[in-house]
Amino acid sequence: MKKIISIILTFVLLLSFTGCVPKNYREGVRTKGFPDEIIPIEKNLITYEFEEDSKKDKYTLLAGSEDDMDDLIEYYQDYFEENGIILDSEDEGRKDYSAEGTFDGYEFEITIEEPSGKYEEKLYTCIIEIKLQGNGSDDEDVTIGDEPTEMTASFDLATTIDDPSQFINNEGGTVTLGGSSALAGATVTIPVASIEQGINVTVGTVEGTLANAPASMSSTFLHLDVEEYRGFSQPMEITIKYASTVEGAEKAPMAVYVDDNGDIQPMTIKHIDKAAGTFTFLSYHASYFTYYTLDPIDSYPDSSDSYFLPSKDGFKEVNQGSTAFRGGECYGMSSFAKWYFINAKETLTGDGLYSKYTDIEMGVSADDPSDIITQQDLIATMAFQYTKNESRVLNLTENQHSSLMELDEDGNPKYYVANDVAANSIVDGLFYGFPVEVGIYGPAAKPGGHSVLAYKYEKVGAKYRIYIYDPNYPGDDNQYIDYDPATKDFALSGYADGTLDFRLTTTGFGTFTIVDEYQKIIDQANANFANTIVNLQITSHTYGQEVAEGKTTLTGTLDTYNQFGEQIGQYVEITNEDGDVFKTDLTGDGVNPDNFALEVPLKNGENFFYVTVFYVDQHGYHNQLTTDMNDWFLINSTVASNIIYVTLTWDYQPDVDLYVTDPAGETAWYMTQYTSSGGYLDIDDTSSYGPEHYTLTTENTVYWDQGYEISLHYYTGEGPTSYSVTVSVNEGTEYEYTETFTGYISASDMNNDSPGGGGADWVYITTVYPTDTTGLSQ
Repeated sequence: MKKIISIILTFVLLLSFTGCVPKNYREGVRTKGFPDEIIPIEKNLITYEFEEDSKKDKYTLLAGSEDDMDDLIEYYQDYFEENGIILDSEDEGRKDYSAEGTFDGYEFEITIEEPSGKYEEKLYTCIIEIKLQGNGSDDEDVTIGDEPTEMTASFDLATTIDDPSQFINNEGGTVTLGGSSALAGATVTIPVASIEQGINVTVGTVEGTLANAPASMSSTFLHLDVEEYRGFSQPMEITIKYASTVEGAEKAPMAVYVDDNGDIQPMTIKHIDKAAGTFTFLSYHASYFTYYTLDPIDSYPDSSDSYFLPSKDGFKEVNQGSTAFRGGECYGMSSFAKWYFINAKETLTGDGLYSKYTDIEMGVSADDPSDIITQQDLIATMAFQYTKNESRVLNLTENQHSSLMELDEDGNPKYYVANDVAANSIVDGLFYGFPVEVGIYGPAAKPGGHSVLAYKYEKVGAKYRIYIYDPNYPGDDNQYIDYDPATKDFALSGYADGTLDFRLTTTGFGTFTIVDEYQKIIDQANANFANTIVNLQITSHTYGQEVAEGKTTLTGTLDTYNQFGEQIGQYVEITNEDGDVFKTDLTGDGVNPDNFALEVPLKNGENFFYVTVFYVDQHGYHNQLTTDMNDWFLINSTVASNIIYVTLTWDYQPDVDLYVTDPAGETAWYMTQYTSSGGYLDIDDTSSYGPEHYTLTTENTVYWDQGYEISLHYYTGEGPTSYSVTVSVNEGTEYEYTETFTGYISASDMNNDSPGGGGADWVYITTVYPTDTTGLSQ
């Protein structure tokens, strides 16, 4: 028996300056022949509104008079007749219309109802519903459900700038929106060391209208201009007041921006301050920004579907143990699958990413010759490369995103888990028609994070079942998250209890500017990556080579001459499987292959590294080169296992120094690299970006369960620099853990470098206590 596929066709009116445009959800729907021309009715005679319950499945077109309603119906009659569909009235009163036919491979029925009576100032209501009846096989079981909706923006022509431009350099700064607009007092903060050059930052307001927007959507947009700068190493933080009453502050805000197509994209919320009625969201780019507040989760329909399906639209390649990034490419894969579904899939019911880019062999894995590298492997790796910095920001600050923030008695911020905010955001995003990127994290006892893509939800009893595309389970349409509003807890079907069941976050698609880069990936994939892959070689080691030290220097060459007619490339980043990033500049003569040399840390056993090459174009944008080294590079080390291992890296301005003081009061630093217990600081890097390492191994004297204090000092430099300190303790034991600390430091003082010093040029990082695994306390 044929399965029934039903869909409500929503004719959305975009109010523009000249008329009303019915806009459908996706190109896949649009290709079925539904109208996208301008309705020939004057703007003041046609309005678009929700029904009284804003979460009902049907939407309405309202006309100013019965004659106008007749014109509207006649328009649709003419449109359908042009496509071979006869729309007949069932009675002389023109109160009911219906038609049947076949279009684009489907049988369908159309009914147009004109309810009798009047609706507020003689506005007449026309409800249009389309039902598609599938003609597939007997075992076909597809339910499309009600079509998602879409928000689209249009703006007044004039932008009101409330304040003059403010020049911001790499020391960072905050611009506050003045004036008397609804967003007055909003701030835009450029973090310290997040830009490489000074830029003019201008903040203003513009009035806008939105089609199919929530009633709470602000019509005032914050207009941010940063001179088209795109090289942010850390996102801007934008703070807006969303509520002025205690009651209003109980609703969670949703930040959005308007893309180049006029569509609304959600942003990543960093935290919400209910007491102040403000929230802060993150952005790597300038745009038009505004917000709305979420309705309570139980006010949404019992189900909503974006029509994404993992077995059609996800990667066929598995994330766990993927060819390139051994730590996982989940964020890149989730975000790319969403992008492809929205921007590159030809039709809603057609072939998606899953069945594409798998038929050509691009190579084999270096550590497993039976593992064939396909185009999807390269796409997944490149997608993760493009989102590497963004996902690192998310991981390093995961305790804040979608959080509630309060100030303690000392005025310091404290963050609280807000799974209810995240779940509400997921349901809201799916209601408005797009898959939602979701972060899931484990508790402190079992730290870890993973990125998935929510594509459908349904209410199951009192809980919400959120179906997800999980890159760890390719092609599996039955992975889901169960969220309980009563307890604010959740569980995942694919994971054991206690592993990833502590915290939900939502990753706003609009925070990251990856659309151009993702299109480049598809363009290259469609050309089978021909003439786009440059030659990258490691010359210092062979794959899998064994060394006895706890560090080594990787040297290599990059040759772009055959592809570009010249040597292109400014610097190299080498990432280890813990996510640490080490950076060095390329050197060369412009004709022969460029060279690089970079020291990297080694732990006992297998050490995997991935090399990424960047060039800077004429606009100052940092772009990645696609290389033929699309796999991890393996170094085996026989060094003793680490009890404490610390890695320091920084950006822009040398020289930063690492200090580790043991319980005996001895400090390993650049003047005294060894302590009597065997703790060792390996190098004093004065000319690049690190790394510097401190190592204490099982072969050294260890003060078990006693504190080792870690700090850093800014010795010299011309400006602020960001830093990253990764600390690993009890390697290879059940007590092993790793933590990364990031921040920035502005002041430098070469005369204040003695251990135990303090002041603006010092940063205390943490104190670690190695756990005795031998039973012999020191």
